Amino acid sequence: MCGFKIIYIIAFSSRWFNGLKAKLDESGEDYIVAEFEFLEALDFFPFLIEQADAIKVNSAVKSLKIFTSMEQLHNALLLPRSYCEAQNLSFNWASYINIHFNSIYDKVLERQKFYDIFPNPSPRFIKGGYPSIDKQSKMQVKHDIVRDTIVFISSTPYTDLLQGFHNLINMLLDEGFRVLFKPDPSHCECKHLEDDFVRELIGRENFVYYEYEPRLNEEEFSRAIVFVSTLSSTAYSFPVICRRPTILLYPPSEYEKELLRTQQTQP
Repeated sequence: MCGFKIIYIIAFSSRWFNGLKAKLDESGEDYIVAEFEFLEALDFFPFLIEQADAIKVNSAVKSLKIFTSMEQLHNALLLPRSYCEAQNLSFNWASYINIHFNSIYDKVLERQKFYDIFPNPSPRFIKGGYPSIDKQSKMQVKHDIVRDTIVFISSTPYTDLLQGFHNLINMLLDEGFRVLFKPDPSHCECKHLEDDFVRELIGRENFVYYEYEPRLNEEEFSRAIVFVSTLSSTAYSFPVICRRPTILLYPPSEYEKELLRTQQTQP
């Protein structure tokens, strides 16, 4: 591509290791398996584009951090403060950071200042957008299909919300709506929880378990009335594609409670 040779790097501890390796073997792509101190010792490539939660590369290598999903920073209140601090540090390790959209730019800028230790980190920011949404937004939603479906995206790993989803889905089915429940393909380790969740729903009329495809197809986007989710990048692309709303259901957060207490004690 443009005279560059591309080599993929797979982390051997990744939960998707087997699937990624199989896909690269099938396509005949070049790849290596490395992470931690092994990856940090490699310097035969000048530039790395990465999506890892935390990664360190050789000092001779420049790296670009691309968020793994649209909501990764936007839902920071769902995560423990310690996780957010670790995320800030991992972003600092990257030479450059891709920024999804304008409204999050200032938030990332403030976090990367580290209390003004680095007063102006903006030269490291690239306003590259979110290519997946750009691609999906070109989808031609059909207007001759009746909109009759409420789409739920799995809340795993926030499994405590599944019961709340269960109650909502039963209520909507009772009202005659078609309900589609889609697993979260990025958390395959939670597949058994999702299977258990839908077990008693599968027999109900108008309930669809969208089990095998990683993305909704054009027909399902066209039939959708509203999208319900907690952590899913599709929650952000759905309104762009379908001109229909998304409902975000956020679970309780200790971080959120701490912020509220701080605000209450301010004069």
